Amino acid sequence: YIDPDTCIDCGACVPECPYEAIFPEDEVPEAYTMKPGQVRMIMRAPGDIERYEAQGGEVVNLREDIPFNYKFFKEGPGYSARQM
Repeated sequence: YIDPDTCIDCGACVPECPYEAIFPEDEVPEAYTMKPGQVRMIMRAPGDIERYEAQGGEVVNLREDIPFNYKFFKEGPGYSARQM
């Protein structure tokens, strides 16, 4: 998770990702080829998580609109703990 409120768009996280799966928002691919062993998790609702481990070569759309993500990225994990 990259917090959009604290990200300064420096790009330092991009080369650190072992799967080359971090993109600037305007460069997220519609056709991303997954690497062997890479795990893709999609949370469609609290407790409803789809987990898929790639064999390698599968093409997925990373621009898929997932409404639950709006809440996650607005509130984020741990935000309530920081409001002290």
